[in-house]
Amino acid sequence: MEASITREALESYVFCKYKSYLKLIGQRGDKSDYERLLIAARSEVKLSAIDNIYVKNQENQVVRNIVLTTSVLEQGPSFVLDAIMEDDHISISIDGLKKVSGVSNLGQFIYIPMLFHGGDRVHKEQRLLLELYAFFLLQYQAILPSSGIALLYDLWITSFPNA
Repeated sequence: MEASITREALESYVFCKYKSYLKLIGQRGDKSDYERLLIAARSEVKLSAIDNIYVKNQENQVVRNIVLTTSVLEQGPSFVLDAIMEDDHISISIDGLKKVSGVSNLGQFIYIPMLFHGGDRVHKEQRLLLELYAFFLLQYQAILPSSGIALLYDLWITSFPNA
């Protein structure tokens, strides 16, 4: 069975509930020029941030393109990039997770979500996405992260809803 909730459907819901509904029932539309521009800007920020992360960390401290499990996170990499959360109902790719100090069932650390964003500032939609990703992390580390990181054009902004 294919997961019904994907990152695309989740992000669509944050911006437009009707668009998300259409995606969930299988309808696909054409992307506008503006949407393609936003995707290109996000991709540019993502590539730059990932390069920066690899430069500043040892290769064994960064894992990429993995399906999240508690046992993977217990190994404690500093960064998990392009993390995939899957179960019977969801298949969501998260831009990244960053290990920070704290106590969880993983050890003396927790993970907070990262979001690569091509805009010039963090809006309520990005804050909501970070909060949703944090909520999904709860199942792996038994603690809800109190913050997340939005990356915009080489800026790291710690953010969360109501912040």
